[in-house]
Amino acid sequence: MPKAITLQINYAFEWHDVATIEFAERLDSNFCRLDYETDHVFAHYDDFAETAVSVSLPNDTMPYRNNKNWFRFLDDIIPAGSSRKYWLRTLRLLDEDKLTRNFILLSQGTIAPIGNIRVKESVPAIIMNPIPVTFSVEDVCRLEVDFIEYAQANGAAAGGASGAGGAAPKLLLRCDPADRVWIDTFQDNPSNVDTRYLVKFPRGSASIDHDILRAEFHFYHELNALGFDTIPIDEMRLIESEVHHFGCQGSMLQQ
Repeated sequence: MPKAITLQINYAFEWHDVATIEFAERLDSNFCRLDYETDHVFAHYDDFAETAVSVSLPNDTMPYRNNKNWFRFLDDIIPAGSSRKYWLRTLRLLDEDKLTRNFILLSQGTIAPIGNIRVKESVPAIIMNPIPVTFSVEDVCRLEVDFIEYAQANGAAAGGASGAGGAAPKLLLRCDPADRVWIDTFQDNPSNVDTRYLVKFPRGSASIDHDILRAEFHFYHELNALGFDTIPIDEMRLIESEVHHFGCQGSMLQQ
């Protein structure tokens, strides 16, 4: 029996089931099929922008097949870099073959990747009227990527913090006006105005790794002063710490 995942896209401020992807039962990389949901196609036929999974896969009633590899846009949403290492440990996949790893990462770890696409099966069940779980900025700086496990141990649905890729550790977090940090795993409340942050930590313990983050912070400010439109800098932060081996030096970039 083929293995399948459901793709969701966030548009008009809501998550929508838009397509399913089937893989061969043995996860052979020479079979992959994508079918858009019929109702979705009727509403957005031939659209290749915000309601399609890829500009090369516009909404259509005909299925898309890839007999050489899986669809390349999946590489953009599957956990990568430091996030991939976290999920491989968490899901105990270190001893599995590459194809099995990739399918399980896709179906269980693709909760909140950068962008507006996610895998439905990865998203934890929504708890009705949950007790908000918040943390301090100091908690984030002190624990670095271990903050995710710390947050989970304290009752937070923390998987959504791991959506950013890259070799250097990163977290996706939100911060309220009282400077309390929380994880927006479900991303389902467009009326919430708490600041979104991409939190970046040094790749290693060498001084150059810390200098790279300092330089990035100041470069954004210089570009803004020169009139270039990059990212908002009003709430961007560079947090320094004397305890370098904890990786507390970090950069919080406003999304």
